[in-house]
Amino acid sequence: MPRSSHCARYRVRFYLTGDQNPAELSHVISGLAALHSRKLLTLTLGVPPRGDGGLWGKAGLAAMAVTCPETGKTTSIAIDLHDRSDVFGSELLERCDVYLKRSYYPPDVESLAKTFQAKVVPFGLNYACRTAKSTVWTVATLGLTYTMRFLRALSRGRAALEEEVGIYFNYLATPNAVDFECGPDVGLEPTVLFQTRVWEPEPSAEDFGPLNETRVALVRALREEFGRQFVGGIVPTAYAMRYCPDVITKNPCRHGRYLAFSKKSLVAVCSRGLHHSLPFKLPEYLAGSKCIVSDQLRNTLPVPLVAGSHYLQFSTVDECVRQCLEVFHRPELARELRGESWAYYREEVAPDVHMANCIERAVRWISRTAGTSAPWHAANGGRVA
Repeated sequence: MPRSSHCARYRVRFYLTGDQNPAELSHVISGLAALHSRKLLTLTLGVPPRGDGGLWGKAGLAAMAVTCPETGKTTSIAIDLHDRSDVFGSELLERCDVYLKRSYYPPDVESLAKTFQAKVVPFGLNYACRTAKSTVWTVATLGLTYTMRFLRALSRGRAALEEEVGIYFNYLATPNAVDFECGPDVGLEPTVLFQTRVWEPEPSAEDFGPLNETRVALVRALREEFGRQFVGGIVPTAYAMRYCPDVITKNPCRHGRYLAFSKKSLVAVCSRGLHHSLPFKLPEYLAGSKCIVSDQLRNTLPVPLVAGSHYLQFSTVDECVRQCLEVFHRPELARELRGESWAYYREEVAPDVHMANCIERAVRWISRTAGTSAPWHAANGGRVA
C-alpha cells in the first residue's frame, strides 16, 4: 500500500449532492474512504441536511470540513475540479478557508481579489477511480437522490432518462484504483500508447481547432513511425468519423477495457487537456509506471513534475516522435523514467496519499498565511512544503 500522512486526529465531514458528478469526485472519495478504513481519519459522508448553512459543492466543486479534535478548530476546504483555470466557485471561494484548485494557473489566481488569492492552493492530479468501500458509501449516499432524479427524468422523456442513468452508471463503470497500478518491476511491451478524442467546435472560451489538429497530427506521426508498435488513435465519435476517419482507433474505448490493453505499453504520450488542463490520463500513466512523453504542463502542481526526470517533454510533433525513440534506444532511461513515475504516484497521486496530503497541506497553509494575502505561488516558489 502507498504510504500516507498520519491524519488520525482529524474528523472530516464531506457532503455529496445530485448536482455533482460522482465519477469526477471518485478519486477524492476513494482517498477519504481508504483513510477512514485504515483509521487515519474519521469520515462522515452524506447529503447536505435541509437548512444547513454548511459548505457543499455543485458541478465541478466539492467541500469538506476538517476538524482537529485536539484543538476543536475546523478548517473548511473547497475542492475545484474544473478544467478551466479561470473559473472559480465564487460562493465557496468566499466562504472557505482553503480553496484547492485542480487547474492552478498563477496568472488566473492573480486576477482574483487580494483577499481571495492566498486561499487558493494547487490540488494536484485528478482521475476517475473507485474502491469497494468508496462505491458502497457513494451508492448509499446518492441512491435515493438518483432514484428521485430517474423518476423526474421519466416525465421529460427517454433522452433525459438516458442522460441521468448514464451519469450514474458511468460512475459504476469506473475502474478500481488498484487496477491502474503497475510497478516498475513489471515488464511492459515496447509500444507507444496514445488514444484520445477530438472535440466538435461549439461556443466556448477555447477554440478546439488547434487542440484537435495537434492530437490528430500526433496520431498520424506516431502511427507512421512505429507501425504495429503504436497503440491507439482517435475515439470514434460522430464528429471524429467526419473529421479524421483515417486515424480512428480500433481498440476498446470504454474505461475498463481501455485500461486492460493500455497498461501493457512502455511509452505513453500525453497531450494537453481542454483549456490547458492536466488530463486524467497523466495520473493514470503515473499509476502504471509508464515512460511518459508529454507536451508542456502549464498548470501548477503541489509538487512539480520535472521534465527530464518524471517525463520527457515535447513542443512539436517531430520532437514527440524523437522522445519516444529515445526511450526505446536507451533502456537505462526507460528504467529511470518508470521509477520516477512510480515514486511520484506513490507520494502524490494514490488516492489515500493524495487526500492525506491535501488535508495536511491545507491545515498547515492556514497556519502560515493568517493575516496575509500573498498568493501561494509567490510564497512557495512552485511547491507546497
